[in-house]
Amino acid sequence: MKNLQPSQSFKYRGISLFAQRVKEEKGSEAHLVIASGGNAGLAAACASNALALKCTIYLPKGASSDMINRLKEQGSEVIEYGKNYYEAAQEAKRVSAEDPKAY
Repeated sequence: MKNLQPSQSFKYRGISLFAQRVKEEKGSEAHLVIASGGNAGLAAACASNALALKCTIYLPKGASSDMINRLKEQGSEVIEYGKNYYEAAQEAKRVSAEDPKAY
């Protein structure tokens, strides 16, 4: 049941597994970077919080303040970028390429 997941979304299962594997393979200095419209970002934020990993989430400008607050409550950095998901994702990809600890 997705409502039992920390992020209230089924996306938490896959993203948290990815985050666990990154931490096991790359260590606690790993930095999760994701572009999201909301739910996937929240799943990454919850997983990162649980694993004590740094997390940066790129959202398109105009994202709901409720979602931004929920992401920040989990300890993630939130960056609003671009007019849509595609532009936010391109920026997340660009920034990740410059950070050797980003995944």
